[in-house]
Amino acid sequence: MQLNKQTRWQLKIQKVIFLLLFVSILGLLAWLSNHYSTQFDVTDNHRFSLSQRSIDLLKLMPGKISLHAYISDNTTRLAVKEIIQQYQQYKASFKLKFFNPDIDIEQAKADQVHLKNNIAFIIHYKNRQQAIYSLSENTISNALLRLSSKAQHRIIFLSGHNERNPFDKGNRGYSKLTGALKKQGFNVDTLNLLLHPIPSRTRLLIIATPEKPLHKAEVAQIKNYLNKGGNLFWLTDTGNLSGLEPIAKKLGIHFLPGMIVDNNTNLRNMLAIQSPAIIPVIKYPAHEITRQLNYTLFPLTRGIAINTDTANRSWKITALIQSLPNSWLETSPLSEDIVFQSKQGDIAGPINIGMALQRPRPEQASTTAHPADSSSPLQRVFVIGDSDFLANSYIGAGDNLTLGLNIINWLNSNDRLLHIAAKKTGDLKLVITDTQRALFGFGFLIALPLILLVSGFTLWYRRNKR
Repeated sequence: MQLNKQTRWQLKIQKVIFLLLFVSILGLLAWLSNHYSTQFDVTDNHRFSLSQRSIDLLKLMPGKISLHAYISDNTTRLAVKEIIQQYQQYKASFKLKFFNPDIDIEQAKADQVHLKNNIAFIIHYKNRQQAIYSLSENTISNALLRLSSKAQHRIIFLSGHNERNPFDKGNRGYSKLTGALKKQGFNVDTLNLLLHPIPSRTRLLIIATPEKPLHKAEVAQIKNYLNKGGNLFWLTDTGNLSGLEPIAKKLGIHFLPGMIVDNNTNLRNMLAIQSPAIIPVIKYPAHEITRQLNYTLFPLTRGIAINTDTANRSWKITALIQSLPNSWLETSPLSEDIVFQSKQGDIAGPINIGMALQRPRPEQASTTAHPADSSSPLQRVFVIGDSDFLANSYIGAGDNLTLGLNIINWLNSNDRLLHIAAKKTGDLKLVITDTQRALFGFGFLIALPLILLVSGFTLWYRRNKR
């Protein structure tokens, strides 16, 4: 093909047009990538994506959310931006602003910043703010949960009878549970019914194994609270009920005598359980309360049964926590050589440990008596035959804390926001045999270079032969 002057000009014009189009496409792609972001998380356990609990929480928070990040390091700022983008994918009004703690002093004073390791994060939502000092999904979402929770979410622990103290930091106390509840936006307090009535904005009443008998007037107040549609979490240990028998009768349940013991030797050895009186639970029915549970431990536990003779049949009672089949209710004092003896009154397992009760909120319940509960049409009660599992000494065993939080959130009708579990990194190690290693070595070091060499030689030979 001979090229004349006109053909050369046409080729030059074509090259210029192609170059302009190519540059325009690159510019358009750059603009699209700057304004629109799409990403796919194909990592193990979706470690770089939000859990469904966090997504549900964002959907329940109308309005603008703002995070003020006090960071002076640019590298850390990039990491923070990537983390917050996970939230911005599901809520465009989640704004991120960076401040230098050494320069933006007035803003830091307005946010009441207290730096830790020269870093602080302040989340703003509806004229409320929450300070956090790390950006894991647990930390951020729990802070959002606290900001979205209303002040009337009030939990009252019964006191005055040597019950479990929610602020006691000793082994018997519940301070660790209280700390977790405060992180989820609950106000926790104690109440002596001989001194004060149950406050109108009580979200939940918790009775944690009183050791001294309640006065009849106190029991009457609790019955009145239930009649008005109040929610109750009742934890009791072995022994007498300290005057709360009328409450059990009203709920349609009764407590079995004795203590549950477990004889699943292999499981006890696996979980390092030394006493047969510490009951492991590894199977749960499908329920909002039992989500994300692997196993829980209950020390010195009593059994619960449904009272079929009760006149009150309005409650729907569900047994959610049971001992394993190879367990029984021991009615004799514990000893090293205990054996199951049905003739002595022992009852074979599985034994009910925890029961969830639910019914439509009573018609006589006043909407002004407990406005915190008026949004829910259901009244809920949870009864469990052990109070030690939430004590500071046992709450870290297995999923005891998760179970406690799930129960309390269910009682408060926060079914979709029970517990945001931390993502666990799976086993990422690649294990290959010697044969596989030899095949990989042969393929990459010999076979692949040989294929490329033969292909290159073939192309060269064909071109020279033309």
